[in-house]
Amino acid sequence: MLFQEKKNLFLTHKDYFNENMAVSPIPNTYFHLFYVIKKILFIFGLDITNNDDKITRHHFFYQKAISFMWIIFIIVAVVSFTTIDIHIGSNVQSMLFRKSSDISTFLIWSVMKTRENAIYSLLHDMNTLRYVLGIRIPSFWIWLIVALIFAVPLLAWLSVVVFLDEEDCKRLVLYYSFKLVSVSDGYYCRISGIILFLSCLLIHTLRTTVTILYIAICCLLRSLLKKHSEMGIKKLEKKINAFHYKRCQNYVDFYKHVTEISNSFEKVMSLPVFLIIIGDCLGMFYGFLKYEDTKRSMEFYDVNYRFAILFLALRSLVSFLCVAFAAASVYESSKDVKKIQEKLTESLLASGEKIDNQQLFLLLLAQSNPPTVLSAWGFFNFKRNLVISVFGIVLTYSLLMIQIMN
Repeated sequence: MLFQEKKNLFLTHKDYFNENMAVSPIPNTYFHLFYVIKKILFIFGLDITNNDDKITRHHFFYQKAISFMWIIFIIVAVVSFTTIDIHIGSNVQSMLFRKSSDISTFLIWSVMKTRENAIYSLLHDMNTLRYVLGIRIPSFWIWLIVALIFAVPLLAWLSVVVFLDEEDCKRLVLYYSFKLVSVSDGYYCRISGIILFLSCLLIHTLRTTVTILYIAICCLLRSLLKKHSEMGIKKLEKKINAFHYKRCQNYVDFYKHVTEISNSFEKVMSLPVFLIIIGDCLGMFYGFLKYEDTKRSMEFYDVNYRFAILFLALRSLVSFLCVAFAAASVYESSKDVKKIQEKLTESLLASGEKIDNQQLFLLLLAQSNPPTVLSAWGFFNFKRNLVISVFGIVLTYSLLMIQIMN
């Protein structure tokens, strides 16, 4: 269905919503949180635009250049793994985790790249619903999120470079240059600082932006469902009369529209969020394991990257909690909508209004559908009990690995 057709479908219910709540005249524009995220993703090679939009030559070549940069990035990661890490006998856990982080970031970019148009359609539909229900996104959150997106890679970079000496910097330069580049003493830390900054900027900024995009859509879906529930509560407070079947049907239809967008969101973002969650779980597991190991290890990577490992674990923990609770809130809000929908149907039947059997069947069929639940590529659903389960698994295997190493 075309964007304009979807918009007209949503706006046909606008008068109905005005009877139940005040809808503020919000401009139907992308100059809000999604607009800012779109621009940041564009910097890293993800062009979230419509197919019908005209693309300038500079725009086209910039995207090609960034795509080429990502390909070089993954080639360097693979080559360094096969030619340096394996031959020098690096710690297997450290080596695998470093490379898994690089590979997962590249996979996130690749998946998002193939779904640019679908993401644009999703954001367009979300913006239309936001306009219909009068949901505002305060500018404070936009500025806070922008600061957070760039603060995470900066802190990750500082947690590494602050504790490196000249010899450590020399090892890093030789590692990233495949031992082909040698510079004068005193310049290794400058060069390694630039290399690490670009690496942290590339990896952490993209992951953080995609994570915030997922959380923002979840929060907006939760707000849509919450306002929808408030509308249903106001309907229940009114006396049921012969005109309420149409209004009850409108309530059900609009929930169907929200469910369709949720399904589209699930189809587009479930794989990227699966990669993010797996990366976060590995980060928590690796951070817990290695930070304990650094207390008695003198290996270069362990000792000098102690605070970087701690920061990684904390970032992974916060990221996982935010994603899990934001996605779980959609399920909880959807359950509330289903409860109110059930009460509306009961009130409609109790009113004695004559309803066609087919219409009644459609209402009962809509009521029997399960609440909306988001998942990570179908492997697990986002509910509140997921947090306890993941923490239990990470803690159990971390303690097990510590005992084995001891």
